[in-house]
Amino acid sequence: MIIKKANFKSYTTIGIFCSISEDIALLPLEASSKFEGIIKDVFGVEVIKTSLGETNLLGSLSKIYGKKAIVSNITTDTEAQYLENLGLKTLRLNAYHAIGNLVSVNKNAVLSSKIISDADNKKISKFYSLDFDSFNIAGTDLVGSVLATTNEAFAVSSSVNEKDFEKIKNLFKVDGNVATVNYGDGCVSNGLLVNTKGLMVGENTTGYEIMRLDEIFRK
Repeated sequence: MIIKKANFKSYTTIGIFCSISEDIALLPLEASSKFEGIIKDVFGVEVIKTSLGETNLLGSLSKIYGKKAIVSNITTDTEAQYLENLGLKTLRLNAYHAIGNLVSVNKNAVLSSKIISDADNKKISKFYSLDFDSFNIAGTDLVGSVLATTNEAFAVSSSVNEKDFEKIKNLFKVDGNVATVNYGDGCVSNGLLVNTKGLMVGENTTGYEIMRLDEIFRK
């Protein structure tokens, strides 16, 4: 596994601006060629540069699995069609803005926030062709922010209780552990990008935090 520290522009919360799977990374239009090259080298993915809702908050506004992405309700028709034309199938849910903060996914299952309706959970499950469960973590609706999953492991906020930790482990069928990024931030997905090939963390992430994440995700 390749590990890299990087910011997007001056921001350590790289997971808010970028979205990644095993196959594709969504990067903001203003991402530099250097940053794009690092993403390709670390994660071994195809890069698509785009906007969502005419913003650069791609991590908050989308959740990619493979070559499928759930996108925010503010995604424009032009943006959605652009992604479709490049081979990224999209599902736009009308009721949710920061959908990337509300969903976590790996090859075994989808976890959605309790604020997502049963009807939309069924749409998500059908779209990804995966089973789903819906529960909150560490007292927050933002399950996609406090949990980072791959097909091999997960990292979750240290605020998680034992019951929810076991539910996450059983749902995704992988082992994991608690972790932080950027000097103590429990919203782990906001401060990192990860797939089974690589890990990128914000520049404020400490050596100890990197060691913990490496221990979790390196298989």
